[in-house]
Amino acid sequence: ELLPINTLNDTIALCPGGSVTIGDSTYFAPDIVEITFPGMNGECDTIATYVLELLPQPTFTETIAFCPGGSVTIGDSVYTQPGTVIDTLPGINGQCDTIATYILELLPFTTFTDSISFCPGTSVTINGEVYTQPGTVVDTLPGMNGQCDTIATYVLEWLPLITFTQTIK
Repeated sequence: ELLPINTLNDTIALCPGGSVTIGDSTYFAPDIVEITFPGMNGECDTIATYVLELLPQPTFTETIAFCPGGSVTIGDSVYTQPGTVIDTLPGINGQCDTIATYILELLPFTTFTDSISFCPGTSVTINGEVYTQPGTVVDTLPGMNGQCDTIATYVLEWLPLITFTQTIK
């Protein structure tokens, strides 16, 4: 009497860059692996067929905008310039690692220019500083509600003195 051959079929999922060991061999790519396990106690051999499937690489992309003078921390690294950062986020609960791409964008400074005219002999106060002469003053105004700082330029100008001429007879 011919006994039936025992078979085992299984699918094994591999993460990109991962491996699986079957018997004495390690596999890193999709494949079909057949192994014969000898029967025991008078049983027939078992032919095991393993289908190795490569899972797709999870990816994630995020744009992070930050102000000049600011920084962004990704993992253990701090970035102060625009650019692209690629990081590997470890998979959890048997999931594959995720390749994260962060696009770092440096926001522009907001600028503001104003002319301030004043009479000779008087003064102008800007951010606690008193100015008595014409000139240009650059000041940084702190950003609010997530906005970047504003670079304010004030042009200080004297008003012309009012003169008049009168002939007295």
